Amino acid sequence: MVGIGVSRFESLSEWKFQTFPGWDNNWGYHGDDGRKFTGTAKGEKYGPTYTAGDRVGCGVDFRMGTVYFTKNGQYLGMLSFCIVADPEMDTC
Repeated sequence: MVGIGVSRFESLSEWKFQTFPGWDNNWGYHGDDGRKFTGTAKGEKYGPTYTAGDRVGCGVDFRMGTVYFTKNGQYLGMLSFCIVADPEMDTC
């Protein structure tokens, strides 16, 4: 299984490499089922599946507090949660 994502951890020493992107305090998009994961192992329908040969991208808009993914250059939509660069300014 392949998954990509982003994490809110400030250092690699905090990251748990035993889990897939999206399962622990981070956000991910998984290739085997096309689901988004927002901090738990229970995903939600999001986009198409992807595999070898596909180009998958991940973008973060810190100004808007959003994350999005692309597949083969096609925007898949903003995820329904936000990332805040400064937790004290959390407006989500």
